[in-house]
Amino acid sequence: MNKSELKRETPYFLLHYLDEDLLVPEIRTYFFLGVNLLSDGNADEFYFQGAEAYLTLGEWEKSRVTSDYDLLLIKQDCLDDIHNNQSLRERLECIDNERDGYFSQ
Repeated sequence: MNKSELKRETPYFLLHYLDEDLLVPEIRTYFFLGVNLLSDGNADEFYFQGAEAYLTLGEWEKSRVTSDYDLLLIKQDCLDDIHNNQSLRERLECIDNERDGYFSQ
């Protein structure tokens, strides 16, 4: 995901794999909160909040530092693991094609 495309309070999807063969993807939904919310700004840090916490507890604020808010901090070099609806569909389709219809079986 390109950092210029991220929009606050918008859901995004973290795609990673549960196995070494990259056959079993796991997808988690996060809301984008902003950049460098707790850092000094020397390196871009992107903050996301888990969808369940976002929807039940509301958007995290600096004054509420607790694990209940399911915060995710991602450095810029790892933004490729974050997807919007379109890029997630494209990535899953690409994986399916690479695996000869593995998900379609």
